[in-house]
Formats: sequence, C-alpha cells, structure tokens
Amino acid sequence: YSINGERLGSYDGHSGTVWCIDVKWDSSLFISGSADQTMRIWDVETGTSNTTLEMKTSVRGVSFSYSGTMIAYTTDKMMGHNSELNIIDVREPNNVDSTPIMKTQVTPTYTKALSVLWGPLDEYVVTGHEDGSIIKWDMRTGKEIQVGQEHSKQIKDMQLSHDGMMLITASKDTTARLWDISNLEAMKMY
Repeated sequence: YSINGERLGSYDGHSGTVWCIDVKWDSSLFISGSADQTMRIWDVETGTSNTTLEMKTSVRGVSFSYSGTMIAYTTDKMMGHNSELNIIDVREPNNVDSTPIMKTQVTPTYTKALSVLWGPLDEYVVTGHEDGSIIKWDMRTGKEIQVGQEHSKQIKDMQLSHDGMMLITASKDTTARLWDISNLEAMKMY
C-alpha cells in the first residue's frame, strides 16, 4: 500500500495462511512464513519470490537479523515434529542454504513458539510462546538465556523499540506488556 492507502500490488505464491512477514532493513527483500509449510524470500520491488524453502511443518515466526544476513524462524509443533527455532544464512538471497547455522527444539520443554525477533546487535533472539511466555535464546549455542512469564495466553506479536532497549508484546489475554530487553523484566501493562 502507498502512503495514502492506495493498494499497489499483491505478492502471490503461498497456498496456505500466511502467519508472519518481516522486511529487511533496506526494504529490498521481505520474508513470509506460511501454513503451506514454506518460507519465501521476496523481492519487494518486483513482487517475485526469489527463494522458497520447504519445511516439515508450518512456519509461525520469521525475522531478519539487523545486519540482514540471517533469518530466524520458528516452526509449528505438528505431525510428530517438535516446534523449532532455526537460524539460516541469507547473504546470497537467490542461493540460500536451508541448513540451519543454529537449530534448537522448543517443544516439549516449552510450548510452541509463535513469533520471533532479534535482539540488539544480533546477539540473541526472543521468541513469543503459546503459553504467554517469552524466551531469550543465545543465537550461537541455541541455549535459553532468560524466560519471562507475565501473559496468561499466547503472544500474538512482539516489537522491539528503535533503541533496542525495550520490547512490547501483545497477547490473546487482551493486554500488551512493555519489557526491559536486558533482563526480561515486565515494566508496564496496557
């Protein structure tokens, strides 16, 4: 859509519900994750899908790193597969190796991850979960760093402040919470 609300075009390619999208910092590419068990990398200007990555289950959360060279994504727990958090290298968006450089199983230890975003300086990722928790993960090791639990129902969306110091979560419990990203301490409820 344009700045005045005019529809400029559509991105056609998925055959199932699109659960998530994220735009690269320079607005050249965006990624989408879908219930059709694919993640696509799109050229924003032309509307073409450069790359389609096949998954074993639905893709629930996607996020470009701030450098734009990595993508973190989460998958559903279904069909005998656990929910996973994966990070892939996308320095060559037309020739992406789908082998994760970091992979960790989210379930059965935690409930499935529905959203993901990168922390400041690409040092960690944060996932929002079905039970209302948020988890900070070390992107190099795949190990949990911290867990925050203030929501009583699933996290629907998360956004990081421009300065990277705070995180806001929106939940199906009809509240939004502002968090200190450094320690996952809830600062305010809306």
